[in-house]
Amino acid sequence: GIQYLLDFICANIEREKRILDYGCGIGSLGIRLAQAGYTDISYADVESLCTEFLKWRYGETAYSFFDLQESKPEPFDFVSCYNLLEHVHDPWKVFEHMEQWGTPVLWINTRFKKESEYQLHYNLDDFVERLEGERSIAKKQEGDGFKLFILSS
Repeated sequence: GIQYLLDFICANIEREKRILDYGCGIGSLGIRLAQAGYTDISYADVESLCTEFLKWRYGETAYSFFDLQESKPEPFDFVSCYNLLEHVHDPWKVFEHMEQWGTPVLWINTRFKKESEYQLHYNLDDFVERLEGERSIAKKQEGDGFKLFILSS
């Protein structure tokens, strides 16, 4: 999944744009974007063991991190989201918060067709339908088990 999103971003977003890896976890997408030549990448998530690992990965190298529970939105050209929305009970609320930071770039997992017993994954069909009905989509791509979107700014 992450390679599809990376390829999608590289094909549609200029390397000099300011990108926020929203819900970054251990920073896998942002690090791959940097390896692909993007130079202005920041990370945002709630403080957790995953973000501690991200900080360890960077060591003494300078990078920007925003704690989503404490930070006020700053303007970014694009806000990427990978492997996040299917894990939250109210993805629309998270999405609206993302929009406050910049133009969303979404990777949406469509493999989950029913709610899991432990609620680790949520079905996003209703979210996708609402997104396509209420927002202007600049680019869209579909694959086996996922949909990619860049919203219009």
